[in-house]
Amino acid sequence: MKENLKSKKATLEKVIISVAWPYANGDLHLGHPAGYLLPASVLNDFLRLSGRDVIMVSGSDMHGTPIAVKAWKLKQEPQELATAQHLNHLKVMKLLKLKYSLYTSTQTKLHSEITQTIFIKLLENGYIFKEKTNQYWSNIEKKFLLDRFIEGECPHCHYALARGDQCDNCGRTLTPEELINPHSIFGDKELTLKSSTNYYLDLTKLQSLLKAHYKDIPEMGWRKHVVATTQSWLDEGLEPRAITRDMEGYGVSLPIGYEIPGEAGKVIYVWFEAVIGYLSASVELSLRSGHENNILAGKVLNYNLESTAIISDTYKGQSLNWEEYWFSPTTKSYYFMGKDNIPFHSIIWTAMLLGLNLNLNTPGNVVANQYLNLKGAKFSKSTGNNIDTVKFWEKFGETSSRYYLLSRSPENKDYDFTFSEFVAATNNELGANVGNLVNRTLVFWNKQFASSTHADVVTSPAISEKIKLTYEIVEKLLLECNFVEALKEILEFSSFGNRVFNDSQIWQVIKTDEQKAFQSMFDLLQIIANLARLLLPFLPEFSEQIHSYLSLTLPVNEVGSNNWLPLTYLVSKLGLILNVQPLIKKLELSDEN
Repeated sequence: MKENLKSKKATLEKVIISVAWPYANGDLHLGHPAGYLLPASVLNDFLRLSGRDVIMVSGSDMHGTPIAVKAWKLKQEPQELATAQHLNHLKVMKLLKLKYSLYTSTQTKLHSEITQTIFIKLLENGYIFKEKTNQYWSNIEKKFLLDRFIEGECPHCHYALARGDQCDNCGRTLTPEELINPHSIFGDKELTLKSSTNYYLDLTKLQSLLKAHYKDIPEMGWRKHVVATTQSWLDEGLEPRAITRDMEGYGVSLPIGYEIPGEAGKVIYVWFEAVIGYLSASVELSLRSGHENNILAGKVLNYNLESTAIISDTYKGQSLNWEEYWFSPTTKSYYFMGKDNIPFHSIIWTAMLLGLNLNLNTPGNVVANQYLNLKGAKFSKSTGNNIDTVKFWEKFGETSSRYYLLSRSPENKDYDFTFSEFVAATNNELGANVGNLVNRTLVFWNKQFASSTHADVVTSPAISEKIKLTYEIVEKLLLECNFVEALKEILEFSSFGNRVFNDSQIWQVIKTDEQKAFQSMFDLLQIIANLARLLLPFLPEFSEQIHSYLSLTLPVNEVGSNNWLPLTYLVSKLGLILNVQPLIKKLELSDEN
């Protein structure tokens, strides 16, 4: 079945969607899709649908102390654990239908070389320096202790099990030296301080660049808590931060010629190199697409592009040249993450980009969500307060899972998951509203119109105006990253369709005026067809089912081709719709077990 779609040239500015890199130290719980994966996916799918030239990049963070700590507990090598977990992450991303232009990892040679290039450039520009300090040493393990190998009492809230990098109770970022009565997870009751030389990012010197950059931060359109966190860091004053650590070769090594004499085993800190992944993934995507003249990849020789397990989903018309995205002054960029990552992006990554003085684009919108919690606490596999994403998806299906997590996405405050609310959202919102509208309309079509012939008519003006307005409102909300409100607007459009069905009294009118009844049915089918299009970025499986029922062609993404427009569905050749079934399976509270 064909539909009429007015041609409209799409907005052709470049867009970068940078998605936080999950640590390769454990499975992804339900907080990950709710917090940043699904919102990023919705924006990416919408931008593709509307004909923008958008790339979405991310990957598995293969380095860092969380991996080292878990590997030590499991008696594995960190790289072995990280590689296995990266493959698990890939399975989840595919299950969630995330259309990454490139999902890679920080383990590539390209990522290491670009990290080293940026290190050297910042050093040459005067924003990195060396300093000798005392650090905690384990007499049991005979090595310097990573911050997560150290535990103690938080100096702020006095939580007894704070780590050397963060207190999970109050959320404050810490250093091992701040802990009260620090000890090691290896059994060191008392820790020894030994001298170690490391490189530091001079955030104090970079602060003036950041303050000038953020002089109009209240007008940037960021969420209030993102602005507050960023402004708080600037107001408190930035201190230099170590960007190397003693980790016995696990991580990105220092560039040749920049090693510290007599102190082997230094690697670049994960917080410094992980954010570079957004850039290195873009360059990798570019190289995979045949673009060779990349200034940041100039040292890479014989790079094996097939050596890494990846996701790569591109579409027609994209330039895929990283320079066109990262250097264009009209590029828009969105960074998706949880709230704990705000300062690493709005402060540190932005400072690094400014310090390079290469006119690379800085984060345009730091889209940080609050936490989706469970039983009033953060998701935690170690404590059992956890819901595994794969198991949840497999048990309850894509549509119900995505709808709940997107409609309750913790955009501005923490949100507590409850199974009873999940059941109510599926049954009373999605099923009773959208599912009911589609089912009752198609069943009535089959009963009254499938065997008769009717010429297409013109959509009623009120219906046409409502459809047009809904597209405009939802687009505005999506570009502002108000995903919860955008989905609410679509649900309201579906409610409007149910009101049209009820108010038309089509089941009565058909008895005396078939043409008038057909006009009502024509209008209802326009609502359903456009509802399917509006829901495509949010609930792809559900949307595709409606498309299939109507024999409606799924749009093909292409740069410059705008498929985010009101469509007129031509129903004159629509016959009997086979296998019409309720699209939303009703859930019961007993399904939790």
